[in-house]
Amino acid sequence: MVIAEFCQNHQGKRDVLASMIRNAGKAGATFAKIQTFFAEDLTPEWKAQHFNKMKELELTWEDHAFFVKECQDNNLQPVTSVYSAKYMMELQQCGFQWIKLGSADSHKSDLRKYLIATGFKVIMSTGGKSNLKSFDRHSGLSGVLHCISKYPHHWHEANLNRMIDIKYLWPNTSYGFSDHTNPIGDGWDLATKHAMILGASFVERHFTTLYRGDTKDGPVSIGYDQLKELCRFDKLTLEEKFREIPQQCFISRQDPNEVDLIDKYKGRWVS
Repeated sequence: MVIAEFCQNHQGKRDVLASMIRNAGKAGATFAKIQTFFAEDLTPEWKAQHFNKMKELELTWEDHAFFVKECQDNNLQPVTSVYSAKYMMELQQCGFQWIKLGSADSHKSDLRKYLIATGFKVIMSTGGKSNLKSFDRHSGLSGVLHCISKYPHHWHEANLNRMIDIKYLWPNTSYGFSDHTNPIGDGWDLATKHAMILGASFVERHFTTLYRGDTKDGPVSIGYDQLKELCRFDKLTLEEKFREIPQQCFISRQDPNEVDLIDKYKGRWVS
């Protein structure tokens, strides 16, 4: 299943959000994902530096409800990322059933357990340099994703062996890959497609309908034709996938300069 991560590529504009939803559905994605945040919730240090920019990028609750309805009309499952338990009632009222915890929030075991107990289906990324064995391996998760926290990275830095480690550490949970491979040039799709061959139930890619230079996450975002290609490949049988993809080594190297998002974004949001 392919997750089209909208991040802030909608620029806080409903018309752009609507275009992204229509195109993600047309391309064949299973999920479309936004991020639920409000600039008022930034901690004082982050608020002093980033309040105005984050305010421009936030979505209102009316936008959230619009997103859910438009996703349903375009055969997409709506997902959002959260950073605290503050807005669970509002998210339920909007109609969200799926929640994503990003890498920087993946060690918040109390938040994770609360979301699951509240009835949400929770997918968690495990990026950064965290030791997988340090996680509280809660059994109620719907998915655990390997993630490279370098934006963007080269396909050979995808370190997909870590995804297989997730499979064995969470044996009763679906696993997958949140891919930040450079979307420009040869090999933009190799890591995602290898992850599919290795049995990923979820693959996530940043998605944009705007020029990459116009958005913060543009340098790591794929466009419509690329999303459509990944969705096409995902629907192939395993035998068909093996026939199509070049058989490079199965991507085991990790970039020693990978940014640790857990440190980079520590203390950004009020809990």
